[in-house]
This record gives sequence, structure tokens and C-alpha cells, in this order.
Amino acid sequence: MTPPDQETDCLARALAKAQGAMKPAPKTGHNAHRGYDYVELSGIMEAARKPLADNGLAVVQTFVEDGEHPPILESRLLHESGQQISSRIRLLPTQDYHALGSACTYSKKYALAALLGIVAEGEDDDGEAAMPKAKAIRAPRKKAEPKKKPPADPHLDAIALIDKTDGARAMMEAKGIDPRELLPQVIEKIITMGEDGMKEKVKEWRKSEAKAEAEAAAEKEEKENSKGEEEEAA
Repeated sequence: MTPPDQETDCLARALAKAQGAMKPAPKTGHNAHRGYDYVELSGIMEAARKPLADNGLAVVQTFVEDGEHPPILESRLLHESGQQISSRIRLLPTQDYHALGSACTYSKKYALAALLGIVAEGEDDDGEAAMPKAKAIRAPRKKAEPKKKPPADPHLDAIALIDKTDGARAMMEAKGIDPRELLPQVIEKIITMGEDGMKEKVKEWRKSEAKAEAEAAAEKEEKENSKGEEEEAA
């Protein structure tokens, strides 16, 4: 937390100018499996990087150990004058390193957006939700729509697709890919192709493997026959 008596006049002026140049962060991430778009951490940084640099500002995010408690994410906004402000958020407790990695990414994204005042494209409802509603004649009640499932971690969705598709995990392991350590572009490709696309990939891989095995067997048989003929000739 930033001490209340700490001077921030230079930083405040620089941040005001930077915010004036910042645009809403675009929703560049897409979850085809669940059908929603989302802002990635890289999108937040892309919206902020140049306005911050042009005004002598920089952001630093680090993790602070806290004994037996879950680590704390500390986000600091630094000004070239030496002034700074900061915020802290404790990560949720977990013993799963994959879940911890996801928590770190989400925490960094939302902490950075809050610290800099960056919003996502399409989130503004023009104050409609906060406007008082005038009493009117009640219309017939509509049938309640089923509750939408909350957005999930794209990495977890990708792993779920892999485990759901017969042979997908074996295919990835054969290619030296660990599903627990998927790169962002691989995650996006898996989610975009969906279950049907994943099945088609596995089918192509199995054909390729079968062809390779058949060629290896034929080559081995040819070598053995050649060796036998040489021995007979001798």
C-alpha cells in the first residue's frame, strides 16, 4: 500500500497525461469452447506501454513471500522523479502449480488494469445499470434464462479438450508437448479447433504413425533379406 503522506504530485500529473492517451484494452483472446472474448495481460500492457513511457512512468509487478501464507502480488507504478504508488493482492491458496500459474496471470492482469485505470472494450453500459428505474406498468414476466457459466481458464479448457479426446494426450506426448506447459498460441489453437478438430488431428497423427511403422518394418525386412542373400552368396 502507498503511505498516505507520501508525495505523489509529479507522478499524479504524469499519470493523468498517460491516462488521457490510453485507449480501452482490446479483447484479443477468444474462447471458442465457451463462446466469449476476453482481455489478455498482453492487451493491458499494449494499451499502457507507450503512454507510460512517454510520461516517464513504468510498472513493476513482483511476488512477495509471506511465510506459510499464499504469496502476495505487489504492483508498483514508478515515476522518473522517484515517486511511486503501489497496491497489493494476496493470491488464493492452492497446491496445484498450474492453478497457481493461472492465478498469477489473472492477478497481474486485474491489478495492472486497476492501478492504471484501464478498461476493456465493450464493458461500458453508459451508466444504464446505475440509473434509477421509474415505476411503470409491469410487463408479463419472461421465462428466466439459464445462468451462464462463469468464464474459465483457457488453459484448463484446452486440457479438458485433450483429456476428452481419445488419443489426444498420447499424440501430444509423442510430439514432446506437456499439456501442463502449453504456450498461449497452442492453447488458442486447441480451443479454436474444438473437439471435432482435435479428433481429426488425432486421426491424422495415427495414420502418420501407422505409415511410419510400416515403412520402418519394410526397411528392416529389406535389410534382413539383403543380409541373408549376402550370407548365401558367401
